[in-house]
Amino acid sequence: MPLSSVVYSVAFALVGGDQQCFCCMFSAVRVSLTMGIFMSRSSRSLLKFFALVLSFSLFAVACGDDDDEEGVTASEATRIVRETADGTLVLSTFLPLSGSLSSYGPGMRSAAELAVIDINEAGGVLDSDVKLMENVDTATDQDVAVAAVDKILDSEADALLGPAGSGITNAVFNKVTGRGLFQCAASNTAPALSNRDDNGYYVRTAPSDDLQGPALADIVAEGGHTRIAIMARNDDYGKGFKEALEKAFGESNLEVVESLSYDAKAPDYTAEVKDVKKANPDAIIVIGFSEGAKILAAMIEHGIGPGQKAVYTADGMQDQGLVAEVDPKNARVLDGLTGTTPSAGTSNDFLGRFRAFAPETRVVYVSQMYDCAIVIALAAIAAGSDDPAKIKDEIVGVTRDGEKCVDFAACKPLLEEGKDIDYDGVSGPIEFDAKGDPEVAAYDVWTFQQGEIVTLRTVTVSKE
Repeated sequence: MPLSSVVYSVAFALVGGDQQCFCCMFSAVRVSLTMGIFMSRSSRSLLKFFALVLSFSLFAVACGDDDDEEGVTASEATRIVRETADGTLVLSTFLPLSGSLSSYGPGMRSAAELAVIDINEAGGVLDSDVKLMENVDTATDQDVAVAAVDKILDSEADALLGPAGSGITNAVFNKVTGRGLFQCAASNTAPALSNRDDNGYYVRTAPSDDLQGPALADIVAEGGHTRIAIMARNDDYGKGFKEALEKAFGESNLEVVESLSYDAKAPDYTAEVKDVKKANPDAIIVIGFSEGAKILAAMIEHGIGPGQKAVYTADGMQDQGLVAEVDPKNARVLDGLTGTTPSAGTSNDFLGRFRAFAPETRVVYVSQMYDCAIVIALAAIAAGSDDPAKIKDEIVGVTRDGEKCVDFAACKPLLEEGKDIDYDGVSGPIEFDAKGDPEVAAYDVWTFQQGEIVTLRTVTVSKE
């Protein structure tokens, strides 16, 4: 048999009949062999050998496990699905304990722990206690997260709770959903996530910034402001939020006099602040995380900080520690800074229980994380299985168009009786749409007063 035939036969066997991967190898070998026509016999033989080696290399690139942020797509999940279904629902948290979102991680982890306690005290799922694995730290870093998520993918986990940041989720998205691991995120708000190809393996209990943008824009407009400047971090969260704000202000006929994206890792923001000041806005919106402290300090230095101008922000900067980072000698340096954040919940009972359970942690997104665990457990009961492929098919249904129930203990027997349920969670109604997004969102409007974060009111926004 000619060496070329051997090459092609081995290549096709190696890819297991995958036509796309085979074509990739075939093309490379064919080109190499064609080039060999113009070479000596010995050179051609050597080239044929290297063509075989090249084809193996292309096989590894085109068909092997991809550790980058693209990975396999969710539509391929049925081909490489993980085998974890064993009758015991296993959850894993993938939350930041270090990096710029590290203040969120402990509270969200505690919320997952409290949910599992409540589930198991009510009889568990499928006649077994739900298991919660140890947290895997994302470090609020995309490269770290892409490597770290393998620990969960290689485990017995049926579902992943997290990550905290939309950018981290985007980085690991295809890896997670493409491996058939169900995912519920409690704090991902980037609008772009609604349009990812997840094959039903991804939902979020935090509403998209397509809803928070208009909510914050309304708050700014209520202040009588007409010239708006926006500063947003240059990532999935910041870009999506900025676009939602620009759209909302355009519909309200308010002028956006400056709109810029900044590098979240920059050592200094003087240039950006000067650009904003030059535009002469009467209200400034900063969409950031912990780096927002540097921006606010620069704004104060240039006479456009809180107390000097109307300054607004959102959930990423709702942090009591921000005061000391801006000016440790002035406890009221941020008084007047106002923002929105997905509501901590409509259930005072839950918040009281949570604060007693985890008194030293933040409550931002804890209600949403609690609901993530609960809806997964309810979907597993509805599916009669802990198989992620079956859980995903039930997840939307347990949050809408059925008999109302407001906690796991009340919802479980309804499902076991064969009834359809509509779980209204501690974070709100939820009501997942076909894309796995909440259709209704409640936002707390908060501000700094005398150095403390104070909730002023709650507003509700729904999709049209």
